[in-house]
Amino acid sequence: MTDFSNHLYEAIRHLRPAFRNIATSVEIRSARFDLNTGTRACLEYLSDHGDAPVPVIARSLMVERQYIQRNVNDLLARNLVTRKKNPKHKKSNVISLTRDGKTLVTEVKQAEADVLSGLQATISAQEINATIHVLSSLSEFFKTLNEEDKLKEEIRPND
Repeated sequence: MTDFSNHLYEAIRHLRPAFRNIATSVEIRSARFDLNTGTRACLEYLSDHGDAPVPVIARSLMVERQYIQRNVNDLLARNLVTRKKNPKHKKSNVISLTRDGKTLVTEVKQAEADVLSGLQATISAQEINATIHVLSSLSEFFKTLNEEDKLKEEIRPND
């Protein structure tokens, strides 16, 4: 391995524990709002991107449509989202935040911002920007690599 590969590999090795620790923290803090990570992710998506059908939310969050549908059903039962007819698709409804849903998302995001502000003394804005760049580059690189590998699998002759 080259020095670059070794250095990048070391950075990648830190992703799994960071992801697990962040996910655990989100689970714990979401539970305080009677949310699980799935319902929280749906609320956040709708808050950030606006109304959307379940398949669009699922694709964007890279999870199965059924998982998002179960979470949306939970949110519907709590009156945090509403379902309306999708003018672009007869069978797919559009999911929207209700006023209560918008209020809850704002409260959740504020609580998380309060927690994250504890890192302000340790991490600079420049480091955050560099991290965003590196993570975006890694994500795009491996997404493309995975798509190429899947394509190769599809066109490989049967052995």
